[in-house]
Amino acid sequence: MSLADDVEEVLIPEEVLRARVQELGRQISSDYEGKQPLLVGILTGAVFFVSDLMRAITIPCHLDFMATSAYGTGTENTGVVRILKDLNESIEGRHVLVVDDIVDTAGTLVRAAETLVRRGVTEVYACCTHPVLSGPAVERIASSPIRELVVTDSIPLPADKRLDQIRVVSVARLLADAITRVHLRSSVSELAEERLAAELV
Repeated sequence: MSLADDVEEVLIPEEVLRARVQELGRQISSDYEGKQPLLVGILTGAVFFVSDLMRAITIPCHLDFMATSAYGTGTENTGVVRILKDLNESIEGRHVLVVDDIVDTAGTLVRAAETLVRRGVTEVYACCTHPVLSGPAVERIASSPIRELVVTDSIPLPADKRLDQIRVVSVARLLADAITRVHLRSSVSELAEERLAAELV
């Protein structure tokens, strides 16, 4: 049995995700020009996202991973975040971008950022695909050393969860284009190439 056998329905086509990651890669390349950023992926959820993102970045950058846990041996959040796997090299003076797939209570993300700052990084930015932001997440982010958290609107962000520190990047148009193409039975795989070509004009 393959993974595909377990998937009942694909909600977001692979090509749409690839196009959005390419756009993020170009934006990061522009924002970090001349800085050689360090991407820190939070294991294990961010592995595929950060790998694809790094391939989309066109400037020199480095990659490392941290593994953290707030769940102990069970499935309930204990509120205590432990570092299970640390970074492999010194990060003093580095420009760091923490990459995660989901930010729920933000405990893991904020603890990682605080650890990086204590070790002398120049700045910490973060990005995630899905901003759940439950419980104390917004307060934690507001009082954290994270200069900016970039999220998608895959989960709508209500007014009470909006901060100057949180930037929402919309995937609505991209999804709408993909849905239209599926409905019209036209190629979704060409979507990324067409968006890239349009941006380069």
